[in-house]
Amino acid sequence: MNLVEKKDLALTITPPSYIFQQPSEFFQGSAERTLSEYMLAWKNQDWDKMASFTQKTWLDNETDPKGLLEVWYDFKTLKGFEITNVEKVSNVTTDITCIVQYEAITNQISKKQITARVVKETEAYTPNEQGQWGVNPTSAIKEIEID
Repeated sequence: MNLVEKKDLALTITPPSYIFQQPSEFFQGSAERTLSEYMLAWKNQDWDKMASFTQKTWLDNETDPKGLLEVWYDFKTLKGFEITNVEKVSNVTTDITCIVQYEAITNQISKKQITARVVKETEAYTPNEQGQWGVNPTSAIKEIEID
């Protein structure tokens, strides 16, 4: 008769690590910095701050920008954010492609590609090189499934 020796088993669970680029990784006043601030506000579910990094024209058209952002993002817990491509469309428009990972209602991690349009404006409907970058949130909600 063979006896099986039982040893103490230690189960180690390592939570997945996610890349999350911080605003400090990008130049102050850059389109990339603005998108990074927008994403960090999403991660922190700070809808007021998130709205402050949106495009002036979009803000001008929305009666409740903070509320709309909350409706769009509240059920998605952002875990990862990484810029993968930056395309300068013009001196006042940049398309930034990034990968985001978030946990939604299903408790599963979704990995999506987003191309956010970031526009430099001095005020609504006034693109200008002297303006401030702002994320167009409508462009940022269009997601492509990855994996």
